[in-house]
Amino acid sequence: MAADDPLTAQEDRFWRALMRVTVALPRSLDDDLLRSTGLTLTECVVLMNLSAPGPRPGRQTALRG
Repeated sequence: MAADDPLTAQEDRFWRALMRVTVALPRSLDDDLLRSTGLTLTECVVLMNLSAPGPRPGRQTALRG
């Protein structure tokens, strides 16, 4: 398949399904987390990154960059 060849019907269906999942999944996770914890998905990701093992910034002011 060359770069400028059109997608087959199967490839097009797959691509469209993948795009629906990439939009719907974060929305669903965000709604579920907000309902169960009061935190958004973004807030949870930030907390996960801050609590991950590894080098620590030392002071909270270092996070401001």
